[in-house]
Amino acid sequence: MPENAPTQASIEYTSRLNLAQQAVSAEQKRHVRTGNLRLVVFIAAAAVAYFSFGRHVISALWLVALFIAFVALAFIDDAILRKQRLAARRAAYYERGLARINETWQKSGKSGSQFATADHIYSADLDLFSPGGLFQLLSVARTGPGGSMLAQWLTTATTVPQIEARHRAITELRTLLDFREHMATIGDHPITEKEAGPLWQWGDAPAVLVGSAQRIIAALLSIVMAATMFWWAFTEFLWLGKAISRPPLAAPVTLLLVAAITATYGVWWRKKVAESVEAFETVRPGLALLSDLLLVAERVSFASEELRSLQQKLIGAVKPSAQIRRLNFFADMLDSRENLLIRIFGPPLLWTTHVTFAIEKWRRRYGRIARAWIETISEIEALNSLATYSYEHPDDSFPEITEGGTEFRGVNLGHPLLPGCVRNSVSLDSQHALLIVSGSNMSGKSTFLRTIGINTVLALAGAPVRAQSLRLSTLSLATSLHIADSLQQGASHFSAEISRIRQIVEIARERPPALFLIDEILQGTNSDDRRIGAEAILNRLVHMDAIGVITTHDLALTNIAGANAHFRDQIRDGRMSFDYILKPGVVEGSNALELMRLYGLI
Repeated sequence: MPENAPTQASIEYTSRLNLAQQAVSAEQKRHVRTGNLRLVVFIAAAAVAYFSFGRHVISALWLVALFIAFVALAFIDDAILRKQRLAARRAAYYERGLARINETWQKSGKSGSQFATADHIYSADLDLFSPGGLFQLLSVARTGPGGSMLAQWLTTATTVPQIEARHRAITELRTLLDFREHMATIGDHPITEKEAGPLWQWGDAPAVLVGSAQRIIAALLSIVMAATMFWWAFTEFLWLGKAISRPPLAAPVTLLLVAAITATYGVWWRKKVAESVEAFETVRPGLALLSDLLLVAERVSFASEELRSLQQKLIGAVKPSAQIRRLNFFADMLDSRENLLIRIFGPPLLWTTHVTFAIEKWRRRYGRIARAWIETISEIEALNSLATYSYEHPDDSFPEITEGGTEFRGVNLGHPLLPGCVRNSVSLDSQHALLIVSGSNMSGKSTFLRTIGINTVLALAGAPVRAQSLRLSTLSLATSLHIADSLQQGASHFSAEISRIRQIVEIARERPPALFLIDEILQGTNSDDRRIGAEAILNRLVHMDAIGVITTHDLALTNIAGANAHFRDQIRDGRMSFDYILKPGVVEGSNALELMRLYGLI
């Protein structure tokens, strides 16, 4: 395919983006027309009221018809606005998709910074969770658990069968564009980082209110209270209408007695009700979205065994989407306490107590199995993210993962975060375990290490890789690429570096085989100590069946047993240029002095 030629994904996205934008415009026009009609109905109602009550020349029944029309138009307008918001979300989805295809995605999406940990052996070095990092490129997850699942896949290698299963699922999902669009745009409500996250913790916790007897007592009290209030109101109505000479005392006395008993019962359970409501508030955000996502996953028809197996966890006698929707309904009932009528009549009728009992009953019945529902939808969201990336980058290939042995063979590896990155190949195995890369400053040594590392992360997560082909064993990845000293911890650069290298050695010993990537090894010490220390460390790693690549400016290290390759620069007419192509052998010369001359330092 010619460079910059439109791909199938960009053509499809552009077509759907245009349709979504047209829908936004059309719904906006309908919204304006409906608003004008509501204004006309309101003016007509005012005129009818004048001629009915002021001039008595028209029936007031016309006001009823106009009121019904006004309410109907309000419902119609609400539906129009929902469609407009959905179309706007669809447009935003395809705009971001085109940005990813065109390599201009860095200002959109979530970086996943909440998943970054300082002690992870490679995530910071490879920019997994930094702004413009790998997670931001990949993730289209809508829920916190969905993003967390993807982050877990990027930081923890899995088994070969699981990786191959993900390949098959991604292969099917990338063709299901409508399904992926629905997963990314359904749900007419704001999205937060914590959506659905605390639900399984809340579900696993013991119920605050237990037993059906208390709920039955509360129901009986509310029924008696409502009947007594009606009885008292009815007798007052008869008295005001002069149907009776005086209201009987029995009604208000009974009302006071029932109110006292009901209030006592409410106060008795007040602390536990408050405790239940407070715990449930952590679950409330995201329930509607979770229900919508579950419904989409329940209804789609999958062909692959992997996706059908996931879907089977959601299809049974109990439909997760319906139960989460029911729980969200209870949350709406709690929110309705702000309504004026509920504020007045809710306390004497034990409104909050009844809703809380219903919530706790739901927790006892479904709380513990909600974890499985969330884990399933999270896995589908993570697969959806990788499938979206695969669809948008059709030239990226699935790697071949081998069990047993130690190898990494990449042909034309590129960096997915660097547009137009020059590609290079690398081959490592137990017979050729070490590659020493020398080269001038800014020539591409560090980027080469990051390219190997980030493609390893993608491969072991089950994702496509930026390579013509990649074959690797199930390696434990460990890197030392971006080491900094720490004033807070009192650690020098050299101390921090050897601490990281010790972690690499421990990983190579505990989780073989390992792939290590070390940039400018032992640069914080003198050349003699560097040569002796580096040779000892690298020999130890190789004897542990590890394979790896190191970079160095110190040409003395190129004499360590291992293959040599280099990057170099060219200086012409006072300008320095790089081709970023890896070449065999040791670099000849350095550009350090020339750089200092170019900057006018010497």
